Amino acid sequence: MRTPLVLLVAVALLPPPVAAAGAETTTFVLARLNGTYTDLGGEPRDIKNGPVTVRSTSSSNSFELIGNRLELTPLGEQRHEAEFWVRFTGSADVQAEILMAGFSAGTLQDHVVVPDQERTIQALVKVKRQGENYLITMIESPKDFSITVQSRLAGQIVGMCETFTRFTFGSSCDGLEAALSNPKVPMPEPGKELLLEGSQLTPEERARLDAYLAASG
Repeated sequence: MRTPLVLLVAVALLPPPVAAAGAETTTFVLARLNGTYTDLGGEPRDIKNGPVTVRSTSSSNSFELIGNRLELTPLGEQRHEAEFWVRFTGSADVQAEILMAGFSAGTLQDHVVVPDQERTIQALVKVKRQGENYLITMIESPKDFSITVQSRLAGQIVGMCETFTRFTFGSSCDGLEAALSNPKVPMPEPGKELLLEGSQLTPEERARLDAYLAASG
């Protein structure tokens, strides 16, 4: 299944590949990608730390892409170094089930805020024109990356963990608050196809992308 290009935000920071000698980088600002995206998926996600597992789901969420910049550098053999700078913010209504040593300790609810932040995302990709659209195929992609969130849940869950560990020899809550404040988001795997629709580009952006692809072979 192909994934909208906005999920390129979920590509982790990679060491940049080495560009071919004489390769020129082309910069694009994809203005039509900016905007608000809602209900991006509420699949359960687990955060594990010592004896505690936090299994969270989101009943509603909103993600705003404030700004973006895409730089493409040809590497030969239809491969490209892609550097995607993004600025974003968001929020979500979250339900978190707390598991202590595998046993449910209850469910907490909170409105989680994703504060205004930036990421520079690098990946190795293939790009080709497909009809009126553009198909981006991931070649290299790490497993996940972290974002910063603000939530009252972190403090409450750490308190529950500390209460539990008083009766559990050798258990520790160290690192739990940091894990909850910087949750990891799963990344597209190698081979994943990301679809950039032609309607998401201005005529000028399409012309520049077509010219870049033609020049890069």
